[in-house]
Amino acid sequence: MILHWSSAWIFLINFMFTLYALVFLTRFALSWSRVDPRHPLIQGIGRITWPLLRPFYRYGGGRRLRRDWWSLAWAFFLCWLDLEILAFWARGPAVPWPMLILAAGVKGLTLLDDLYIFTLIVGVVLSWFVAYPGHPMLSFLEAIYEPLLRPLRRLLPVSTGFDFAPVLALAFLFFVNILLPGIRIR
Repeated sequence: MILHWSSAWIFLINFMFTLYALVFLTRFALSWSRVDPRHPLIQGIGRITWPLLRPFYRYGGGRRLRRDWWSLAWAFFLCWLDLEILAFWARGPAVPWPMLILAAGVKGLTLLDDLYIFTLIVGVVLSWFVAYPGHPMLSFLEAIYEPLLRPLRRLLPVSTGFDFAPVLALAFLFFVNILLPGIRIR
């Protein structure tokens, strides 16, 4: 049985691990685009994630890889660790480790999907109100979602001044979000 005060601790642990995993997933998503490394948000993400990634880049050959797969691995590890701590804290029936690995994978994919949905919606709405296209926040958001929209724009060219690629991408992302089950350990 979980006491009332412990649910606040469970929320705090879940929030911290999810936020840190989301930072690693943002770093992974940014590795798919050509983004200026001098951008302040990208430098902040690098400073936050570098202590955990340093040994893997030094000994694991991370500099030779085009994509930042170590960030993706750390994000899934943090999702697994979060679910493992929550399962231990709840002291319910023992959850087999393959189920926890599957739940961590689904949680990581859901977080990545939510990251793309959030950045796409905020980026599109921000593009309506920003006076110039080189705005730092807009360029940061575009660096995340542009690799997702690039193949769709080749498929659907811009017609009559309206870009249908974000609408199609959002429909696909919401479809994936509905398909991924929300696995929670209680």
